[in-house]
Amino acid sequence: MKWSINQLQKLRDKGLELNETMDLDEELKRVDSQIRGATPVHVTGKVDIGSSRVTFHLQVEGALTLPCSRTLKDVHYPYHIESKETFLLNSSGYGSEEESDEVHQLEGDVLNLTPVIVELIVLEIPMQVYSEEAKNEDDFHPSGQGWEFISENQKKDKIDPRLAELSKLLQTEKDQD
Repeated sequence: MKWSINQLQKLRDKGLELNETMDLDEELKRVDSQIRGATPVHVTGKVDIGSSRVTFHLQVEGALTLPCSRTLKDVHYPYHIESKETFLLNSSGYGSEEESDEVHQLEGDVLNLTPVIVELIVLEIPMQVYSEEAKNEDDFHPSGQGWEFISENQKKDKIDPRLAELSKLLQTEKDQD
């Protein structure tokens, strides 16, 4: 999704409506190695074009395939993002506003929205994703050679055998008092 400054200025009086579907699978995988796949991204919204700035009111929808944090199985993770992104058409206004950290600066004479959309999607990825199997802890008890997963409810209070004698000694002292 690219526009030149001249194209945008011609659309200033008419405005611009977005309704695009983009395949960002490769870009998303390149940015975040945890992403195993991505459905085509549907971008809708409207664009306010001024003489010195362009503001996009975006709705971004799609789904990612991410690894489960417990089982590493593929998890389908849908997302819906709403965002307002502002691009300055000239550098003279940059830094003069309170929202200067939320404003994008153009590189050259072309406004490219794709990197911004990729960034929005990557920021939407949660730290941990669980498959349906892993969410139901009653049915999910992994184990391996010499270890097993137990919940807090299953944990039993065991006395360390090295401290068992000390426990007996303390108990006899309490009985004597």
